[in-house]
Amino acid sequence: MSAANTDLFKKLARKWVGQIGSAGVADGVVTTIPLASSTNLPTDTAVVATIDRVDANGTKTPSLEESVIGVVSGSNLVTSTRGVEGTAQAHSAGAVVEI
Repeated sequence: MSAANTDLFKKLARKWVGQIGSAGVADGVVTTIPLASSTNLPTDTAVVATIDRVDANGTKTPSLEESVIGVVSGSNLVTSTRGVEGTAQAHSAGAVVEI
């Protein structure tokens, strides 16, 4: 069975930190989220990603924070459920992503 964003079991990638890819995320409706890299992320289950919890300097950015459930495919999170915690919104290229 393929991975799905509705998987009850989700794997973690302990302390995995990356960035939103160069295209950014246009709005809170987009369900494909580009990643600069997906190296070492599981592809056989859904993952929970937190976007913009902190900026590149480590400063907390609570008004930008969003949790997303998606499946890693290539260098993207696909079929993502947006705004699991926080508000589904746009994210700039280079925004910090944590799994």
